[in-house]
This record gives sequence, C-alpha cells and structure tokens, in this order.
Amino acid sequence: MRILHYISELKTDDLITSYVSELLSTMRDMAEVAILTQKENAEKRIKEFKPDILHVHACWNHEAANVASLAAKQGVAVVISPHGGLMPYTMRYEQPTEKYLKRLAFQKTMMVKAEGVLVFSQEEADGVKELGWQSRISIVPSALYDSSITPKRMAQEISRFYTKIIDTRYRRLMTAVEKEAVCSLLRAGCHKNDNEPLLTGEKVRTLRTLNREQWQRILLLCEDEDIRDIADKTVNTLLIQFPNINVKEIERFPTPLKKSKGNLEADKLLSNDDSIKRQLGNIAKSDSLLGRFFTLLLNAKYHHENATLSLRHLANIYQVFRFEDYDEDEFEYIAKKLSIYKWTGRVLQLMVVFFQLGEGFMPQSPLNDATTKNIIKTMGLWG
Repeated sequence: MRILHYISELKTDDLITSYVSELLSTMRDMAEVAILTQKENAEKRIKEFKPDILHVHACWNHEAANVASLAAKQGVAVVISPHGGLMPYTMRYEQPTEKYLKRLAFQKTMMVKAEGVLVFSQEEADGVKELGWQSRISIVPSALYDSSITPKRMAQEISRFYTKIIDTRYRRLMTAVEKEAVCSLLRAGCHKNDNEPLLTGEKVRTLRTLNREQWQRILLLCEDEDIRDIADKTVNTLLIQFPNINVKEIERFPTPLKKSKGNLEADKLLSNDDSIKRQLGNIAKSDSLLGRFFTLLLNAKYHHENATLSLRHLANIYQVFRFEDYDEDEFEYIAKKLSIYKWTGRVLQLMVVFFQLGEGFMPQSPLNDATTKNIIKTMGLWG
C-alpha cells in the first residue's frame, strides 16, 4: 500500500505538521509513505510515486482541492482530514463569509468527491455528517491530543481505514486479466455441454496463476454480483487452487450499487404494464419456453432501469440463449412485437462481453451502442 500525504507546508511548532510527521514515522513498517507539499509539482510527484491513496491534510485550501482533483483523475483514492476545519463553531465564527465563498468554489465539491473522511472525534464526525457532504466518515483519535491512544495504535487504525477504502473501490482496481478471469468463471460455471471443453488451456492457466490480491478482488465481485456459487463450481470442477478468503469479513464502506440478489424471476413480470402482461400471457400459451424467456428479458430491463441488474441475472439469460432449444425466427418476431428488439440486441452484446456467446446461438445481431456501454457502467462493471 502506497500513501501520499498532502500538507500545504511543513512548519515548525505546527500541529498538522507534527501529526503528519508522526504518521510517517509510525507507518513506515505498514505501508510505503511520503509527503507532498504545495511547493512541489503535484502532477509529477503523483505520477512518480503512484500512490494508492492521497491523504489530504487541509481544509479551505484551494491548492489542496486542485491536488485532490488531479489525483482523482489519475485513479488515486482521495481521503481528507479536515483537522477541525469543518466544525460548526469554526464555520460559523471564523471568517464565515470567506468560508461560504470557498464552500461554493471548491470545499463542498472536494468533500463530496472524496472517498472517505478521517476525523479525530465523534464531535468532529457529527459536524461533518451534519453538512451532508460525505457519509464515509471514520474516527481515529490523534495520539498528539489523546493520551488514550498510542502513536502505533493510531497508525494501525488509520492503516485499517486505508485498507477499507481500497477494498471498497476494488472494481476500479481490477486489471484486464482479472476481468477476463471473471468471464471465464462465469462461462465455465454455466456450462452444460459435456461434449465441449469448459475453457481453453490458456484461460485455465490464467486462473491458476492468479495471486491472492487478484483473487480477493475477483471474489469480492463474485459476492457482490451474486455469482459466487457459479465461480466455486468452476474452480472445483477444474481443481483450481485459490486462497481461502472470507470476503464477508472484509470491511468496506456502503456503495451506491444496490444489486438485486437471487435469480431473475421467469414466471412473473416485475413491471406493472398490463399491456405487456397480456402479450406475455398470449406468448406463453403458444410457447411456454419463449414466454419464460421474454419474462426474463423484460425483468432484466426492469432491473437495469432500477440500477439493480447483476451478473447473476445475465447468467440466467445466458443459459437460455446457449442451452435451450427455441424458435429463433419466432424470438425475433416477438422481440419486435414487444418493442424490445434493441434491448434484446444489447443483452446479446452483454452475452458476448461476459460469456463469449457465439454467433450460432444468437437469434439476432448484438447491438453495441452507447446505451449498451451505459448498461455496463450502470452495473458498475468494471468500476
């Protein structure tokens, strides 16, 4: 873990300088740490040091906001310690007009875009929470002010906070190899044809060479997308050794992603559109398989519109496209009749991206447009 601490300047007999210096001294055996000041070329330093986290020790400082924005654009997680600068008394009585203007100019944006805030006390946490700018708030007392905590314990708790930030944003850190590994686990775990190999030898070798850190990110995603059982089926069938990681015990902050758990409903339409329900009922009377299939597709659309679509849902759809015997001409006709022809084309593109579905199993051409890319983005894939 690489941590870059930003402080405007290093000053003698300054509490923030003393705090950051203490952190660097006590954290050297836990992480690679360094300091960035206002005098340095921030862009160059960030590119050279390649931090996992930029910890900003500043408040009401425009240069700090610029550095935070620059780091975020380079994919670095930004956390902030306001050092009491957002306490209600400070905001109300210390240059309130100036702070109001700075709040509009940069301070609120800086706080909202941060991936976490570290404060010293419950009182400070309550003050930050009251502003409504940031919900990811952790409290670690300062050993400089509070004799109940040692410098070493303070460093350990802050390191734990950093780890929690990194584990929360794991999707953004996934490499192309890890993303491909997830697709391999999905495809092989949904496999039903004994006459075909589960995966190519190259893909199996890739799974066998993943390290613990890579497996942790993969398993976190499998947990969040409700496909852990599918992944486990693959590794057990192929006898792949992987680390024993209980991802449920990994500390993370809540995220905006609210995935629906469980399989897609195939027998009940989630939408309240009575017209669609009647049409589906008529389809099911003539072809029960297509009735269930289009219920799946329409329910997937419903989940997408509610930002709850998961890889589990896509796996349910893939298994029908790949392994069920249905009338492809009738499928295309029904898709047009239900006015979801573009949606089914986009779903087919997702089948290509995540399951490598071949042309021979496609009732229509896949559609890879801006909306398809937005579906992947809305799902949080990949970060």
